[in-house]
Amino acid sequence: MDVMLEKEIHRRYFSQIYYFTFHYIKDEERAQEMVADAFVILFSGIIPDNAPDYENAVKDFLYNQVEDSCVNYYVEDLGIKAPDQGDLFNTRLDAELLALHHDKIMKNGH
Repeated sequence: MDVMLEKEIHRRYFSQIYYFTFHYIKDEERAQEMVADAFVILFSGIIPDNAPDYENAVKDFLYNQVEDSCVNYYVEDLGIKAPDQGDLFNTRLDAELLALHHDKIMKNGH
């Protein structure tokens, strides 16, 4: 994958994926690790650059990767059942809206 493309993907999705992850597990450090791991796997070439609907494939991969990591965190690290995932769709929407708002602020130079 092209380094410039990696930087753009990271810039575009890091905040929203981190927000989603942190909202689910409430642990800043662990959320950062999970998100970083998801990007490492993504940048290893798991999704071909010429995949149809590449942008949505990237976003869906990142969300699915961290969601799986969050469930594993509860089950394997904490030894408890993961919280109900019914709220995750709304959390994802919140994360995407925050990212849009952030991008708008950055474009306006504020």
